[in-house]
Amino acid sequence: MAFYNNNQPGIDDAKTVRDSNEYKQHIESLKKISEIMGLSIKNIESTIGGFENNKGEKITEVSNRIHLDESVSLEDAEKLAAVIGATRPEIQESTIAAKYIEHGKDNQTAIELEIPVDDINKAIIALRKSGINDYEISEDNKSIKILDFSNGKDDDFSNNIINFTNNLTRDGIKFKEPQYRAIESKYVDPQRRSELLTHLESEAGQRQSGSDLHNLYKEAKEKSDKFLSETPHNKEKQSPGRVKRLLQNAWRGRCIQDKRLWNDEHGLQQTGNERERYIQAFLPGYIVYPED
Repeated sequence: MAFYNNNQPGIDDAKTVRDSNEYKQHIESLKKISEIMGLSIKNIESTIGGFENNKGEKITEVSNRIHLDESVSLEDAEKLAAVIGATRPEIQESTIAAKYIEHGKDNQTAIELEIPVDDINKAIIALRKSGINDYEISEDNKSIKILDFSNGKDDDFSNNIINFTNNLTRDGIKFKEPQYRAIESKYVDPQRRSELLTHLESEAGQRQSGSDLHNLYKEAKEKSDKFLSETPHNKEKQSPGRVKRLLQNAWRGRCIQDKRLWNDEHGLQQTGNERERYIQAFLPGYIVYPED
């Protein structure tokens, strides 16, 4: 989850942010929230995250990956992701809770690709040149993680990875062989976050009204609802060139929980009216220009 947005931060930019008092308070806040929720944190990893938002803006940000104790369930991790996403200095467009699982299980939602590199700053440039805008860079172990939500079924994604490794070689960046791990994930977008926080605040209010836990959920819910109410819902026409990215974002969101939507019949093979209905169903704020 993000702490600070910047157009193109590198290691030096990230270090400046992490040395600030505001960032240190942010880390203490993460620990305090987890403590109130009764969840044990093993480690808070320093990362740089990249993503493309629903407006098509390419964002790079100073962020964190929170490693929880193995005893914490994915459902509880999703609740933590919702609370933290709503209470950061900049409310998050989305957060992801995930755990590693055995490859090929029915609950697998993505494959995590990890590539260690020797130069993070140059690797960020190589990512962008390769058309890869969604990634996570670990400053602690100098590696790049990229999630493949198609589970190896998207040829364009595979080609982008090939282009990326070629660019690394061309730019003289040393890297190790990619490692692949299957994950089960919960994508917490603004709608899902408000759903979770509404339930958590109501439940805590009935059982522990006025407690630290109830007040935490109440604050998070209020911030989340305000963010959701300010999110534009007017239909925005999109060119055909952006259809694929919108579909991929839909996969990450509501569709990712429904395995029926992963086959070709309901995936990127859709065209024309079928594809428009698909986007209307899962991205109601958008319409698409017809192909012709």
